[in-house]
Amino acid sequence: MDLPILVLPYSVSNQKEQYYQYFWDARNRIIEFTKKHNWSYYTTEPFIKHARIFDKKSDFDDELVKIFNLEPETVIPPTYCAILEKESLYIVTPEIYHSIYPEGHEIDSYVKLIVHEIAHHLHIRLLLGNEDSMGPIWFYEGFAIYVADQFSKIKNSLSNSEIKSILFDLQRTSYKKYKMLFEIVTGKIPLDKLVQKAKERDFSNWVYEKINEGK
Repeated sequence: MDLPILVLPYSVSNQKEQYYQYFWDARNRIIEFTKKHNWSYYTTEPFIKHARIFDKKSDFDDELVKIFNLEPETVIPPTYCAILEKESLYIVTPEIYHSIYPEGHEIDSYVKLIVHEIAHHLHIRLLLGNEDSMGPIWFYEGFAIYVADQFSKIKNSLSNSEIKSILFDLQRTSYKKYKMLFEIVTGKIPLDKLVQKAKERDFSNWVYEKINEGK
C-alpha cells in the first residue's frame, strides 16, 4: 500500500508532511487489522491513489455533487466529511472535521476517519467487489467504525430493546450506538462469518437470535 498523491489547498500547503503522516498512520492501522484477521491479501493493492483536502465544507459538498452527478441544489448532510470513490479520497481538514462532528473527537480521530473510509473498501474487497452484499446499514457502518476503532472509550450501555431497534432500523442512527452494537455482536459471532452472512435477508434476525442465545 503506497501513500497517495496529495492535493492541498493553499491554506494548509505548508502541512504536507503532516498529512502524509496521517495517511501513513492510517495505512499501518489497516495493515495491522488485516493481519489480525488473516486478510492481508486484500491490502496488496492501494486503496487510495489520490487525496484531495478541502479547507471549506462548502467546497467539499460541491465536489460531492459533481462526483455523483447530483442536482445542484442537493444538500449534503452536515456531518459528511470524507468519501473514498474510485481510489480518490475527498476529505475536509481536521479542523473542519472536529468542528462539525465534535462527538467524534478523540486521540487520532482524523486518522481514524481515513481508516473508516478505507474500511468500507476493504469490506467490498472481502466480498470480491459485491457492494450489494455489505448488509444492512448498522453492519457496514459498524464494520468501518470497528476497523477504525472509533469511539474507543465508549462503554456498552445498550438495552436489549435498543439492540433490537438498531438492528431493524433502516435509517441511519448514532454511530456511537453502531460501535456499541458491533462490539456486542462480534463478542458472539466471528467477524469473518458476519461478513459472509450479512447479505442474507434474515441476517439481522439471525444476529438478534445469536445475541440472545442462552439468556
